[in-house]
Amino acid sequence: MSDSAAAPEELVPPPNRLDDLLGYARAHAATGDTQMWVDDLERLLAVAWDLMTPEQKVSFREHPEVLALIEAAGA
Repeated sequence: MSDSAAAPEELVPPPNRLDDLLGYARAHAATGDTQMWVDDLERLLAVAWDLMTPEQKVSFREHPEVLALIEAAGA
């Protein structure tokens, strides 16, 4: 077996999974009011948006769940 091929068990998921990041926002809100949670989530989304390529932004904006949220907001 070649040393250049990584075995599946050697792959490690990123340490900050989405659930972890959302949990940090929830924990932060637990120390104050729920507006902190909303503010944290807005900051996380803004960072993710800044890191997306134009194609990823279009794909995100056109996702059925995002479209449903936009429609529910009356836009």
